Amino acid sequence: MGKLVSKIIVPINNLKETSWLTILLFSILYCVYVTLINLVVFKSNIIQPISELTLGLVNQTLIVNVVSLILFVFILIIKYGRLTFFDIGLKGNRLLSAVTAVSIIWIAMQLINIVIGIIILGKPIIYEGWNQYGASKMFGSFIGQLFGNSLFEEIVFRGFLLVQICKKLKSKKGQLLSGICVSQFLFALIHIPNRILGGMNIFEIVTSLIILFMIGIFFAIVYLLTDNLFFVIGIHTIWNTPLLVFNGLPSILVIFVATIFLLLIWGSTFGSLSLKATNQSIR
Repeated sequence: MGKLVSKIIVPINNLKETSWLTILLFSILYCVYVTLINLVVFKSNIIQPISELTLGLVNQTLIVNVVSLILFVFILIIKYGRLTFFDIGLKGNRLLSAVTAVSIIWIAMQLINIVIGIIILGKPIIYEGWNQYGASKMFGSFIGQLFGNSLFEEIVFRGFLLVQICKKLKSKKGQLLSGICVSQFLFALIHIPNRILGGMNIFEIVTSLIILFMIGIFFAIVYLLTDNLFFVIGIHTIWNTPLLVFNGLPSILVIFVATIFLLLIWGSTFGSLSLKATNQSIR
């Protein structure tokens, strides 16, 4: 853990600290909200007609997460909690490096799958989802992640909760480890209603939560080592919706390995793209 701490570049101590009340209000209200969304709104398909009307380009995931961004990020965290976009990780000068890095990972997935298809069948294997779901739903799923689910979850669980819990525990031993574990434990827990909606039994839910906790820790470490929340939003998006063109290796495996590789060279490559405007934030 000592080696990890020495490599962290997110300026936790220089970011503004909010109150415990803001953290508690978010944790309680969002748990209630996500339960209602999954077990009432999603279960009843009340907003499904909007998705059908737009041929899947605007889906339920996008709609509920845009509402979440308004209620919990803009109103609760920024207005009530008196934080800025910069404080929750949204730094405008990081966008270019994030888009570049995520694009490299996505292109690498396609190239690897092309090679695998040629080796196995003598030609690339087109991903069947394009015929099964249609282009509009495929892109809609991607948009719903990029501007909805992934954007919201990274802001609140990595940009907000992770940093704020670390700040609250700044005088405690094991500040970083505690901050990561507590924030990502909450990240896993809020997925329980969705797993219930999916019909999982207790064993499946527990297994899913353990996996989510580990994924959350991975995303948290990536954010801490890059100080680039946009990059984490990007890999979270293609992790959930890879928008594959060709079949081949499991996309998660490629994303994980490629992200580790990029972390090793981040400072001398992608990190340098944002050095000229370190203190710039989205306004």
